[in-house]
Amino acid sequence: MKYLEHPFRISQLILKSLEGQLEEAERRELDDWLAIEANRKLYITLSQANLDKKKALFEQLHPERSWKRLEKQLAFKRQPRFLRIVRYVAAVLLLGIAGTTVYWYQNRSEIFSSSIQQTEIEPGSAKAFLILASEEKINLESDRIFSLQQDSSVKLDNKGNTLRIESGSPALQASQEYQTLFVPTGGEYKLVLEDGSQICLNSDTKLRFPLVFSSEKRVVYLEGEAYFEVAPDSQKPFVVVTQGMEVNVLGTKFNVKAYQGDRSVITTLVSGSVRIKEDKSSRTALLRPNEQCVYSADDGRMQVRSVDSQVFLGWIYGRFIFENETLEEILKQFSRWYDVEVLFQNPEVAGYRFSGNVDRFDQISTLLGMIEKTYDISFTVRDRTVIVSKK
Repeated sequence: MKYLEHPFRISQLILKSLEGQLEEAERRELDDWLAIEANRKLYITLSQANLDKKKALFEQLHPERSWKRLEKQLAFKRQPRFLRIVRYVAAVLLLGIAGTTVYWYQNRSEIFSSSIQQTEIEPGSAKAFLILASEEKINLESDRIFSLQQDSSVKLDNKGNTLRIESGSPALQASQEYQTLFVPTGGEYKLVLEDGSQICLNSDTKLRFPLVFSSEKRVVYLEGEAYFEVAPDSQKPFVVVTQGMEVNVLGTKFNVKAYQGDRSVITTLVSGSVRIKEDKSSRTALLRPNEQCVYSADDGRMQVRSVDSQVFLGWIYGRFIFENETLEEILKQFSRWYDVEVLFQNPEVAGYRFSGNVDRFDQISTLLGMIEKTYDISFTVRDRTVIVSKK
């Protein structure tokens, strides 16, 4: 059935039905869905409610309207990184068929009766460590201004969950050494390099960088995920080196996801242009805004595709945004942010697919509870382990 192939289809049909705008073919499609008793009861319940409330609810489930609203929230509001953006009137996880999502609205007080309620795991927060070239490790938990060398005018200003590198006339030695900003699981942090480039680091991420760029290129090394807003400098191209490839830019905004163990390195371009270069073969791919390169470290293949870049930037605005993602990938992101281990007792459920947009700062039980109401999936939380099984 069409609505099973497109999860949001049924929500559009219900809304048009309530407004008396169904065409004949659409009516037959909705009738097929209403042949199931539980669906019919849900439809009757909705039909008895106030139409304005229904429209507001189903607009949340309308793909075009919801994504346009999302773009306005994320693309044009320049709020500080790592602060929660204003919650939507009712931020909804668009999981499975729309009817199940509506069910969640009507029964949200009953969602957390399962075993996941017994253990609350808080979301991540801003935290990071600076690992110096000397291997000294500095916890960036408190605001401070410090210098790594007495004879250097390079200052490190750690304030407001942001490490900012400020330079005057630095010693040559300081510019040649690489430091590492390490963000552990359950963390996020922001770095402002001495050239003004801004980098947001996601959980379980390492970025190696010099205090001052003194060579012909501005080169950094990434393991994990980071969002870059690179300061323009036509004399010094900016290069991100990661698993088997390089991202070359002059001045632009882009996201790189390159976790160890992942099958692919994903580069998503927001503005400007970037050139992806594969190390071994020197093959390249040029990206334009709202394009993404998926690079396979196994065989060096690069696939370029058009995307909505905002879908892949939700994490820097305090959101989890999924578009037809597998449960395995979703829980992988949860595990990094909530610092938990995930175990699948039934491997086949890892391939179930979901779409959604939820608050990254909700407790993990809230998100798992919504997923439980969508598929025959059960989550059990023991200490910091999430066990996934079929009901």
